[in-house]
Amino acid sequence: MTMLFRMAWRNLFRNTRRTFITGSAIGLGLAAVLVTLAVGEGFRDYMVESATDVTLGHAQLHRVGYRKSLSAKLVIPDSERWLKKLEDRPEIEAVSPRSRSYGLLARSTWSALVQIQGVRAEAEKQVTRLHEKILEGRYLSGKPRELVIGTRLAKKLRASVGDKVVLTIAEAFSGEQTQTLLRVAGIFHTGDRALDSGLALVNAPDADRALGLGGMFHEIAVRFKRASTATNQELSLWPQFSDDRVELLSWTQLAPMISKSLELYGVMMLLIGLFTFGIIGMGILNTLLMGIFERTWEFGVLRSLGTSPRRIGGLIILETACLAMVALLIGSIIGGLLCYYFAVWGIDYAGISVGSVVMENRRMYAVWSWPSMLKALVVVYVMTLLFSVYPARRAARIIPAEALRAPT
Repeated sequence: MTMLFRMAWRNLFRNTRRTFITGSAIGLGLAAVLVTLAVGEGFRDYMVESATDVTLGHAQLHRVGYRKSLSAKLVIPDSERWLKKLEDRPEIEAVSPRSRSYGLLARSTWSALVQIQGVRAEAEKQVTRLHEKILEGRYLSGKPRELVIGTRLAKKLRASVGDKVVLTIAEAFSGEQTQTLLRVAGIFHTGDRALDSGLALVNAPDADRALGLGGMFHEIAVRFKRASTATNQELSLWPQFSDDRVELLSWTQLAPMISKSLELYGVMMLLIGLFTFGIIGMGILNTLLMGIFERTWEFGVLRSLGTSPRRIGGLIILETACLAMVALLIGSIIGGLLCYYFAVWGIDYAGISVGSVVMENRRMYAVWSWPSMLKALVVVYVMTLLFSVYPARRAARIIPAEALRAPT
């Protein structure tokens, strides 16, 4: 076996052109796969972050039935107790209680129907990043009668920072109309048409008074220490906070369109990987077969000297194994350098919309995942060996008398 391996290694450099072509096909193909995996993983993380960090959060707790009806009456029972229980969970980084309803904002002769969201400003900053989207003015500071609106809504109301607007809203339980005078503290821009034109944030006490909630709220937004926790439904967290009164839902359930878009993206990455592997495999198979035809006389001599077909076939497979190891080393270096480049410099996805998520004005960076990369190395190596089986069988079946008459 040792001699066969030495022969296989020596034969690699007998035809440097053929070795270079085959090795380049394997190495560059592997590099392409590694870059695709790293960029794909980075894009997925980037998309999840863009979807959850602005307003959604990693998960939300509601009263059962609230998401279907959006009724202001369906507040979370014992709201503060549920809030405290969530805060005590070790996998949760921050929580933010919110009250929600729909109302009419008016300024002079202009008006717009909007979703009013009452928040505790400091808690909300720990869960989402809407405060980073302020273009004019400032975010909520906790002072009474403050309001933050989107750019499209501000344009519709002809409102600027410091202007006063009137909020008309129905109390949650009585249905009576109330009016509250608010002042625009800031104007945000997310790039999402629905948010920029239909969302207004006020401080929790102002929303509580206008809706008559008595200190209760409609939802609790959750941010986990690890974003992957939101997709791990096997944790005890989910059944503990879901019963006949309340339900804790992850962002994949709250935004199914985004989740499906990510699944589709995963399928696309798989198809690209299979296509890349197919190209690599066809290149390997073609080059190996050409090598067999070129070495027909050589194999005829070996067969005439008593070399068994099995050893000749094993020689071809060992040559391919040696070639694959060299090619994978080169491909790993090239792929690693490209991944490093994209991890440091990133890719600009600003302005692109995927599954109703508008990519923010920042760069997406590749993410190196050792398990995924090792799987790619193993798959490419095994695939290379599998594609060498057919040429090895062709070489093993060569008839010595015919092979020796072949042109050298």
